[in-house]
Amino acid sequence: MPKLRFFPIVLSILAFFSASALAASQPGQPPIRPNLLTPGQWTADLKFLAETLPKTHRHAFDKVAPEVFSAGVADLEKRIPTLRDHEVIVGLARLVALLRDGHSRLTLPLGSGEAIMPGHMATAPQTEGLYLRVLPVKLLWLEDGVFVQAAAKDRADLLGARLIRIGGMDAASALEAVRPVVSYDSEMWFKNWAPQMLAVPEILHALRIADSPDTVPLVFRLRDGREAALALEAMDPGLKVDWITASQTAKPPKPLYLRNPGDLHWFEYDPQTGLFYCQINGIQDKPEETLAQFSARMIAAAEAAPFAKFVLDVRLNGGGNNYLNRTLILALVRSSKINRYGTFFVVIGRNTFSAAQSLVNDLVKWTNAVFVGEPTGNSPNQYGDSKRVVLPNSRLTVRLSSLYWRDSFVDENRNWVAPDLSAPLTSAAYLENRDPALEKILAYQVPDSLLGILEEKFEWGGLDAAAAQYYKYRNSPETVSVDTEKTLIGLAEYLKRRSKNAEAVQLLQRAAVEYPKSFDAHFELGRYSVEQGDKAKAMDALKKALALRPGDPAAAELLAKAEKLK
Repeated sequence: MPKLRFFPIVLSILAFFSASALAASQPGQPPIRPNLLTPGQWTADLKFLAETLPKTHRHAFDKVAPEVFSAGVADLEKRIPTLRDHEVIVGLARLVALLRDGHSRLTLPLGSGEAIMPGHMATAPQTEGLYLRVLPVKLLWLEDGVFVQAAAKDRADLLGARLIRIGGMDAASALEAVRPVVSYDSEMWFKNWAPQMLAVPEILHALRIADSPDTVPLVFRLRDGREAALALEAMDPGLKVDWITASQTAKPPKPLYLRNPGDLHWFEYDPQTGLFYCQINGIQDKPEETLAQFSARMIAAAEAAPFAKFVLDVRLNGGGNNYLNRTLILALVRSSKINRYGTFFVVIGRNTFSAAQSLVNDLVKWTNAVFVGEPTGNSPNQYGDSKRVVLPNSRLTVRLSSLYWRDSFVDENRNWVAPDLSAPLTSAAYLENRDPALEKILAYQVPDSLLGILEEKFEWGGLDAAAAQYYKYRNSPETVSVDTEKTLIGLAEYLKRRSKNAEAVQLLQRAAVEYPKSFDAHFELGRYSVEQGDKAKAMDALKKALALRPGDPAAAELLAKAEKLK
């Protein structure tokens, strides 16, 4: 009996010393943070997530097979006894990211009181001490690489530096290595969040990008061209960091889109450039002014201003309440002064997400706006309206989409809305406080005819983009009675000059349907079809042309050629 009573005491002592040994620092290394949760507690959280996720999400297995998700759960459960807290957290985030839904994610708590991928609703406080730490830099993806966007005061020398290597990988490989942990449905949303994860050493360690969760070796190319290899340590989680941004150190003034990022909605008119600029940073009401009231005030100011171009900037807009979009859409559509091609511009980008994506969808559908900037951070058809789930032991917050918003029945699986005028943000522009999108808008010259506009839209987005703009024109009360026959034939000739023969025939078929009594539409369709060797289509079109203009020698000659086709 004494031995039996002594045995658990021995085990307890051994367990204590084993834990102490694990927590003790190795020579020359910082102390290892002990686990706050037991394997049993983590396993319970995992099982809770695995059971709750498919019940809460609107359609959890739309983009991932349930067997793949179950296999991921089983693999993580098997490994939990050998993992540290931060590795389990990253494993849980990876499972939620399998859904490929930007609204469904595990919010990663940071020791600084911030979080990666939070939401509009409050994040529940996680178990005390359960957090991930950050390096003294914030990283940003730009068109030409990953750069230091912000830094703690004592690392201000790194502002604007380009990341070359991190841990054991080059920057591009490291971005790909964190992909499995990022919740996204648009590649731009991935590029928005992945660099932020590269500044979290525990994530780097869990994904085997870095050997230590405390210190990370990095190589930067500084702004003077020199390369700097250094090791950055995870910051004290209780430290209040005074971040300095690269734009703060650039030559003033700041570009318009960075002047008031914390203001939900504001506008200004510049008589020197003739630009009326309106920025909407959230689809939300202010305490002192609703979005509806703002929209009315903004439209009234715009109608009274002799502006040349009107800009609606939603590139920093992460969303809000979809139902508040209506008032802004109606205000813009009703203003004939604003809603004109070449006058109305919408700036979009990687942060255009959720309700802001829905706003963009409606702007595409109902207005004559030209879209400028980067692709949006969300897919046009999206899961959203996340419900908050709190894991029972870790108290980590998981957000799971409860609704599916189908704003488009065309190309259901589009990843984003792409701009008409691409204006990607480069390091040179960002570090010089320039705005490529606004530069493109100010330099833009609108074509002087509908044909010119359709040719432009084709160059930007192909026949679908040109067709969408054409139908807006044909279905507008102001232009519904305008004869567009010659425009369609002219666009077909334009396409043929660019060796787009199939598209040209498709367009002429449309012209023949819209203008069934047009000799030219049927004749041109017959001529193009003869050149393509399509006997049936050519003969049908040319017979209709001759019925409209009997005895026409050119049509008769083409019909004879068509009859000889095989």
